[in-house]
Amino acid sequence: MEIVMGKREGFFNAPDGTELFYQTWERDAEYACLVFHGFGEHSGRYARLVSALSDLPISYYAMDVRGQGRSGGERVYVESFSQFIEDAQCFLDYLTADTEFKRKKLILFGHSLGGAIALQWLSQKANPWIGFVATSPCFQVYGISWTKPARGLVRKLNQIYPHAVITNPVKPRFLFKNEQLMRDYLKDPLIQRKITIHMADEIIRACESIQSMSFNLNVPMFFLASGNDRIVSLSATRHVYEKTAAPIKRLYIYPELYHEILNEEQNNEVVRDLKQCFQTILGGGYENN
Repeated sequence: MEIVMGKREGFFNAPDGTELFYQTWERDAEYACLVFHGFGEHSGRYARLVSALSDLPISYYAMDVRGQGRSGGERVYVESFSQFIEDAQCFLDYLTADTEFKRKKLILFGHSLGGAIALQWLSQKANPWIGFVATSPCFQVYGISWTKPARGLVRKLNQIYPHAVITNPVKPRFLFKNEQLMRDYLKDPLIQRKITIHMADEIIRACESIQSMSFNLNVPMFFLASGNDRIVSLSATRHVYEKTAAPIKRLYIYPELYHEILNEEQNNEVVRDLKQCFQTILGGGYENN
């Protein structure tokens, strides 16, 4: 049975004063999940995820990263990737100011670029997380954009034209198999279909950093990936998974699905596995009614 959750939205100020948008789906629950979206999209696209998991005793809190969605800041630009981490920490601090939230146990979730933000944050900050879940995480961009000449070109352009805006290399036809989902995506006025040279360079550098690291983390770690992804690299996800030490870790791969595994039409298996991941994080003591 789907539980009705209270909806709330608002803004908070980032460390540099930028107004960042957030929205929440809350219920009477001792667990809270912070949600970080993928590049070019926004937190509103995760209402479907919340609905699918609404029978779990979890409230959900999602923000639009700076320069995207309804948040302020220069469009699709970030001074450094670490600014995403600082904003995320500021979001958590803002939420924690509420006594009710402060008592909740925290789960970290990220999709695509949000997965990279979440993993770097988890590895750098001693926050009280009890679990981590990433879907189609961006630990390396797929294909030709990661050749050495392409990386060199981006870095050279970044030195000269950091604020220059180029077309987003993410092709909508590689996000979904379902034509209607793709049309809805293209009609969404909050979707960003551009990227600045500097942000592209920061994403590349962040992914290279993640690839070079080994993660020794004391929380359950779950990675859910497309086996037919033309946006991010599946082999990079495997690599990070193999270099991650955790009390519990699992990698799920869906051979037929495209990048947007949460929004693909035939995603029943994904939803089932996601529920299993969250139930494991909650301690295995929760049973659906």
